[in-house]
Amino acid sequence: MDFSADTDIEDGARAALRLMKEGLRPTAIQAVNDLVAIGAAEVLQRQGWRILTDLSSAGFGNILPGEYYRVPLTTVRQPKYRLGAAAMDLMLALLRGEPAENRRLPGELEVCASTAPPPPSA
Repeated sequence: MDFSADTDIEDGARAALRLMKEGLRPTAIQAVNDLVAIGAAEVLQRQGWRILTDLSSAGFGNILPGEYYRVPLTTVRQPKYRLGAAAMDLMLALLRGEPAENRRLPGELEVCASTAPPPPSA
């Protein structure tokens, strides 16, 4: 099920509140970024959910606060240097009048303490 959230901690908190209001008990949350994952996890933990035991949580972006959150956050690490270099290459191509082509740069999964196999069903 999709609970859309924008990009910050408050958006993650609101999405988690909507999830609880619907009465859902997912085994995992994959957020659009690390801040949204932290916001959702914070609300769920205050409501008694336990990260790893009840729920896994993962974000995207590998921001520093994710490493130091109370449960270090699993995330997808963006290749920031390669993203910058690719953006510069595309900009230079556009300035030369060449077409800019889409590029995909693979991210790297950084598994931390916020994810585990789903709990056994009751």
